[in-house]
Amino acid sequence: MIRRSQFASEPQRFLASAILCGGLVMALALRVHAQDASPQESSGDKDSASIQEDFDRGVEALRKGKIQEALQRLDRVAEKSPASVPHLWQRGIAQYLAGEYKAGRLQFEQHRVVNPSDVENATWHFLCVAAEEGVDAARKAFLPAPQDSRVPQAEIYALYQGTGDREGIERAVAKLPEGSAARRTARFYADLYLGLYAHALGNKDEAKKYLDAAAAVTGMNVMGDVARVCRDTLPETAR
Repeated sequence: MIRRSQFASEPQRFLASAILCGGLVMALALRVHAQDASPQESSGDKDSASIQEDFDRGVEALRKGKIQEALQRLDRVAEKSPASVPHLWQRGIAQYLAGEYKAGRLQFEQHRVVNPSDVENATWHFLCVAAEEGVDAARKAFLPAPQDSRVPQAEIYALYQGTGDREGIERAVAKLPEGSAARRTARFYADLYLGLYAHALGNKDEAKKYLDAAAAVTGMNVMGDVARVCRDTLPETAR
């Protein structure tokens, strides 16, 4: 927990964590701060609101496939609040989609510092390295992501690492109750990362099949929109 006094003395440090937890957390924090702030302290509120706006609009632009706008907004967040950079995984996805592979690779390496068990982070890092240096190099640089318990993340990790296969992912998904929300979610992530993996390997037809399936799923929040943007943006799968 962050105390009110901590926010008053270190607004940018507080912002770096709170900005990625959503607007509600930010709004509550700013409301607390505003109650205690003197007129001389009000500039911090303006800075925080500006960063939150850039973050929100950057994520919205990413979800709509406006990649350059997303980058501009999220780069501003990074510039205004350097401590927030490790949390900006959305920026890494935008960098990948824009062909800024070195920048994306660095972003996902930084994100691992604050989210070391996330298989998705490792896969996006793989995609950035593979796009620039090839699949073998991506496997050599593959980031550790231990103890991600979400199905079928362990099997996705093994596929990208070169120690697993598509069938392993399918078996993991099939073990979940048919018709359940858990299986629907697992199926979405299986299709998304199978499609992106096929894209990295240059398998056009397979990439299109899986990304079409992932893009058809509704109610998956940011990553659901990312799936649709990938389908429409990546050269081998764009319609």
